[in-house]
Amino acid sequence: MPAALRTRAGRLLAVAVLAVSAHGAAATAATPPPERVTFFGDSQAASVAYTPAAQALLGKGIDLDLQVAVCRRLTQRSCPYDGGTPANVLELVEDHGRRLGSTVVILVGYNEFETAFRDSVDQLLNALVTRNVERVLWLTLFEQRGDWKRMNETVRDLAKSWPQLAVLDWNAEAAGRPWSNEGDIHLNWEGTMGLARFVHRALDQRGLVRRAAPFRPTLRVTVAGPGAVLVRGRRCLRVCLFTIRREERVQLAAKPLGTAVFSRWRGACAGRALRCALRPARSVTVTASFRA
Repeated sequence: MPAALRTRAGRLLAVAVLAVSAHGAAATAATPPPERVTFFGDSQAASVAYTPAAQALLGKGIDLDLQVAVCRRLTQRSCPYDGGTPANVLELVEDHGRRLGSTVVILVGYNEFETAFRDSVDQLLNALVTRNVERVLWLTLFEQRGDWKRMNETVRDLAKSWPQLAVLDWNAEAAGRPWSNEGDIHLNWEGTMGLARFVHRALDQRGLVRRAAPFRPTLRVTVAGPGAVLVRGRRCLRVCLFTIRREERVQLAAKPLGTAVFSRWRGACAGRALRCALRPARSVTVTASFRA
């Protein structure tokens, strides 16, 4: 191949690659992945893992990474349960690496020693921020014991010096509700759903939940024979698809071509009148028949 042709072909290839790359980048920008949220919890939060409805609610519109286990602790060795000892939160953070979400939710503390709690929270926050976690949403404990109440105050105090840390008052949310047995921190079904709803609402308020696109019904128009159908000023000659708003009033007009005559409507429209008005609440189809 002559040098001039090779140069021109190379330029065309570069332009094509650039166009494809730009198209791919635009498509990626248009549909970003959902926010990854890692939820670390002990036995109270573990109820979400056992309740499919709560897990579905909590995970709606996010990429949920649920890391919950009975007897889990923050940085100290977790307490043994059912023949095993779960990893503590710090160990999970170190093991997660890039899989760690940019948002972390924590409901851990019922198995902690109050004397070591402040240092554990500080150590864990340092590990999270080092791994580029942008926000940590920390749920308060049920204040059924004095040490749990003081541990809540410790977290609130630490939030003054950690801008990434926000305290969610789960204790106040659940207060007075029959979401657990008296004197017990473990949640029943209503409490588990309440926890999922509470956390999901907090994520949504911070703009982290991807909302599903609103449902838009469609109108499918098929023309059989020598004719056309006018919809919103558009002339449909064979098969056309229109996106409409729910309960929108849509006017259709049958237009025979040449010496043809209109026969009838089928589907969402019926009869032999040339005009049809629809107000569909769901997707519908219409067929207009003409004869020579």
